[in-house]
Amino acid sequence: MRQFLIFGSLGPAATYLSIDLVTRTAARWWWPQPSIYVIVLVPFLLTAFIDRALKNARVWERLIVAGITAFLASGLTCALVYQGLGAWIFGFYAVLPAAACSLLATATDTAESTPI
Repeated sequence: MRQFLIFGSLGPAATYLSIDLVTRTAARWWWPQPSIYVIVLVPFLLTAFIDRALKNARVWERLIVAGITAFLASGLTCALVYQGLGAWIFGFYAVLPAAACSLLATATDTAESTPI
């Protein structure tokens, strides 16, 4: 459950922040700015689901899979919403936030049940 909270809250915010810091023209691309949360939330929740499925994998494997999943899912979502192949570039902005969320989720992993 923590992974979904981490990916769902930090992922879209960090993606928008990275786009805004790099381009400074993000307001032109993201209609009203909160729409980034709607557009990128589902890809980040999918990434959280896959990251949770790989909980027994090594940390670097989880980071790589989270980055690839975020790139593909976010890029596809932006291409569908903006109806153009040029929107695939926005998938690149989701890679580092997804890796950071995966690292944070890995650091907060605890055992499923505690012994009595």
